[in-house]
Amino acid sequence: MSRATFDHPGQQPHWPLHTPCQSGYRDPMKIYADTPRLRTRQIVIDAVFIAWVVLWIRLGVLVSSLVEKLGVPLRAVREPASDFAGALSDVSEAVLRLPVVGDELSKSFGSAADAGRSLAAAGARQGQSVNRLAILLGG
Repeated sequence: MSRATFDHPGQQPHWPLHTPCQSGYRDPMKIYADTPRLRTRQIVIDAVFIAWVVLWIRLGVLVSSLVEKLGVPLRAVREPASDFAGALSDVSEAVLRLPVVGDELSKSFGSAADAGRSLAAAGARQGQSVNRLAILLGG
Protein backbone atom coordinates (compact mmCIF):
# COMPACT_ATOMS: atom_id res chain seq x y z
CA MET A 1 0.00 0.00 0.00
CA SER A 2 1.29 3.50 -0.82
CA ARG A 3 2.20 5.83 1.95
CA ALA A 4 1.41 9.51 2.16
CA THR A 5 4.33 11.90 1.86
CA PHE A 6 4.82 15.20 3.66
CA ASP A 7 6.90 17.99 2.10
CA HIS A 8 6.70 20.36 5.07
CA PRO A 9 5.70 19.93 8.70
CA GLY A 10 1.98 20.60 9.28
CA GLN A 11 1.15 20.09 5.58
CA GLN A 12 -1.66 17.84 4.41
CA PRO A 13 -0.42 14.48 3.11
CA HIS A 14 0.08 13.94 -0.67
CA TRP A 15 -1.14 10.62 -1.90
CA PRO A 16 0.42 9.24 -5.07
CA LEU A 17 -1.89 9.48 -8.08
CA HIS A 18 -0.98 6.03 -9.33
CA THR A 19 -0.01 3.04 -7.32
CA PRO A 20 2.54 0.68 -8.82
CA CYS A 21 1.28 -2.80 -9.52
CA GLN A 22 3.25 -5.98 -8.70
CA SER A 23 5.29 -5.74 -11.90
CA GLY A 24 6.41 -2.24 -10.98
CA TYR A 25 4.53 -0.51 -13.78
CA ARG A 26 1.61 1.81 -13.17
CA ASP A 27 -1.86 0.61 -14.05
CA PRO A 28 -2.94 1.84 -17.49
CA MET A 29 -5.93 4.14 -17.61
CA LYS A 30 -9.15 2.27 -18.35
CA ILE A 31 -11.79 3.71 -20.61
CA TYR A 32 -14.58 1.47 -19.35
CA ALA A 33 -15.28 -0.30 -16.08
CA ASP A 34 -14.20 -3.89 -15.43
CA THR A 35 -17.62 -5.16 -14.37
CA PRO A 36 -19.77 -6.20 -17.34
CA ARG A 37 -22.94 -4.51 -16.13
CA LEU A 38 -21.30 -1.12 -15.55
CA ARG A 39 -19.22 -1.40 -18.73
CA THR A 40 -22.38 -2.14 -20.78
CA ARG A 41 -24.12 0.85 -19.22
CA GLN A 42 -21.16 3.12 -20.04
CA ILE A 43 -21.00 1.90 -23.64
CA VAL A 44 -24.75 2.37 -24.13
CA ILE A 45 -24.58 5.92 -22.72
CA ASP A 46 -21.64 6.72 -25.04
CA ALA A 47 -23.52 5.31 -28.04
CA VAL A 48 -26.65 7.31 -27.19
CA PHE A 49 -24.58 10.48 -26.86
CA ILE A 50 -22.86 9.90 -30.21
CA ALA A 51 -26.23 9.25 -31.87
CA TRP A 52 -27.60 12.44 -30.28
CA VAL A 53 -24.70 14.51 -31.65
CA VAL A 54 -25.03 12.96 -35.13
CA LEU A 55 -28.78 13.63 -35.09
CA TRP A 56 -28.25 17.33 -34.31
CA ILE A 57 -25.56 17.66 -36.97
CA ARG A 58 -27.84 16.12 -39.59
CA LEU A 59 -30.76 18.28 -38.45
CA GLY A 60 -28.58 21.40 -38.72
CA VAL A 61 -27.51 20.49 -42.25
CA LEU A 62 -31.14 19.82 -43.22
CA VAL A 63 -32.38 23.14 -41.82
CA SER A 64 -29.52 24.99 -43.52
CA SER A 65 -30.31 23.45 -46.91
CA LEU A 66 -34.03 24.20 -46.53
CA VAL A 67 -33.36 27.83 -45.66
CA GLU A 68 -30.90 28.11 -48.56
CA LYS A 69 -33.70 27.01 -50.89
CA LEU A 70 -35.61 30.11 -49.81
CA GLY A 71 -32.92 32.19 -51.49
CA VAL A 72 -33.39 30.62 -54.94
CA PRO A 73 -36.49 32.65 -55.89
CA LEU A 74 -34.81 35.81 -54.60
CA ARG A 75 -31.85 35.25 -56.89
CA ALA A 76 -34.29 34.59 -59.75
CA VAL A 77 -35.92 37.99 -59.12
CA ARG A 78 -32.75 39.99 -58.49
CA GLU A 79 -30.97 39.33 -61.80
CA PRO A 80 -33.93 40.02 -64.15
CA ALA A 81 -34.86 43.10 -62.12
CA SER A 82 -31.34 44.44 -62.55
CA ASP A 83 -31.40 43.69 -66.29
CA PHE A 84 -34.84 45.32 -66.57
CA ALA A 85 -33.59 48.46 -64.80
CA GLY A 86 -30.59 48.64 -67.14
CA ALA A 87 -32.78 48.29 -70.21
CA LEU A 88 -35.17 51.00 -69.00
CA SER A 89 -32.21 53.32 -68.33
CA ASP A 90 -31.06 52.80 -71.91
CA VAL A 91 -34.57 53.55 -73.22
CA SER A 92 -34.75 56.63 -71.00
CA GLU A 93 -31.54 57.97 -72.53
CA ALA A 94 -32.70 57.15 -76.07
CA VAL A 95 -36.10 58.85 -75.80
CA LEU A 96 -34.50 61.95 -74.32
CA ARG A 97 -33.43 62.86 -77.86
CA LEU A 98 -37.03 62.85 -79.16
CA PRO A 99 -38.40 66.31 -79.77
CA VAL A 100 -41.35 67.61 -77.69
CA VAL A 101 -42.11 64.43 -75.66
CA GLY A 102 -38.54 63.30 -74.96
CA ASP A 103 -38.23 64.87 -71.51
CA GLU A 104 -41.54 63.45 -70.22
CA LEU A 105 -40.91 59.96 -71.62
CA SER A 106 -37.38 59.99 -70.27
CA LYS A 107 -38.64 60.80 -66.76
CA SER A 108 -41.19 57.97 -66.93
CA PHE A 109 -38.65 55.42 -68.11
CA GLY A 110 -36.16 56.74 -65.55
CA SER A 111 -38.72 56.22 -62.77
CA ALA A 112 -39.42 52.69 -63.99
CA ALA A 113 -35.66 52.00 -64.08
CA ASP A 114 -35.35 53.24 -60.50
CA ALA A 115 -38.16 50.88 -59.49
CA GLY A 116 -36.32 48.00 -61.15
CA ARG A 117 -33.12 48.89 -59.30
CA SER A 118 -35.06 49.05 -56.03
CA LEU A 119 -36.51 45.61 -56.71
CA ALA A 120 -33.05 44.22 -57.48
CA ALA A 121 -31.63 45.77 -54.29
CA ALA A 122 -34.50 44.36 -52.22
CA GLY A 123 -33.84 40.91 -53.68
CA ALA A 124 -30.16 41.22 -52.81
CA ARG A 125 -30.95 42.27 -49.23
CA GLN A 126 -33.42 39.44 -48.78
CA GLY A 127 -30.88 36.98 -50.21
CA GLN A 128 -28.30 38.14 -47.67
CA SER A 129 -30.87 37.77 -44.89
CA VAL A 130 -31.66 34.23 -46.00
CA ASN A 131 -27.94 33.37 -46.07
CA ARG A 132 -27.47 34.72 -42.53
CA LEU A 133 -30.51 32.78 -41.35
CA ALA A 134 -29.17 29.58 -42.91
CA ILE A 135 -25.85 30.06 -41.14
CA LEU A 136 -27.51 30.92 -37.85
CA LEU A 137 -29.94 27.97 -37.90
CA GLY A 138 -27.82 25.30 -39.54
CA GLY A 139 -24.29 26.20 -39.51
